[in-house]
Amino acid sequence: MIETQIAPEQTRSYLTIPNMLSASRFLAAIGLLFTVPLSAGFWVLYAWCGLSDVIDGPIARHSGTASSFGSMLDTIGDSTLIAAIVISFFPSIVAMGRGGMIALLVAGGGRVVALGFMARSRGPEALHTTAARLLGIFLFACPVGIAIWGFPPVFLTACALALLTTGYELTRREVH
Repeated sequence: MIETQIAPEQTRSYLTIPNMLSASRFLAAIGLLFTVPLSAGFWVLYAWCGLSDVIDGPIARHSGTASSFGSMLDTIGDSTLIAAIVISFFPSIVAMGRGGMIALLVAGGGRVVALGFMARSRGPEALHTTAARLLGIFLFACPVGIAIWGFPPVFLTACALALLTTGYELTRREVH
C-alpha cells in the first residue's frame, strides 16, 4: 500500500483535479436518483462514478495534491453513491419483506455507526482500509450482479460482506 503524505490544508488549493473528480462523483451519484435502475442513463452515471473513484486517489498522490479535505470529499462521494444505490433499489428491498429490511438496517446501520466511530477515534484516514476498498469493489459490482442473478442473492451477499468487513475493521488496531 502506498503511504500518502497529507499536506497542511492552509498551503493547498481545494480546486484540484482529484477533488473535482470526487465532487463529480457526488453529483453523478445524485443523478442516479433521477434514472431508472439498470437503464442506459443509470449505467453511464454509474460508470463515471466508478472511473472517478478509481483515478482520483492516484492522481492526487502523483500530483502531490493529496489532502485531508480530498480524503473527506472522496468518502462523501463514495457514501453518496452507496446511498443513491440503496435508494434506487429500495423498492426491491421492500419487496423482500422483513428479511430485506432487517438485512439493510443491520448491515447498513452497523456500517454507518462503525465508520463514524472509526473516523472519530482513528481519524478520517482510518476509513480507507484495504478491507473497505475490497468491499467497495464488491458493492460497485452489485448492479452488474443484480442484472445477472437478480436482486435478493446479491443484496444479501453485500449485507453479509458489509457486516464481516465492519467486524474486521473494528477489531484491528493498526491503521493503514
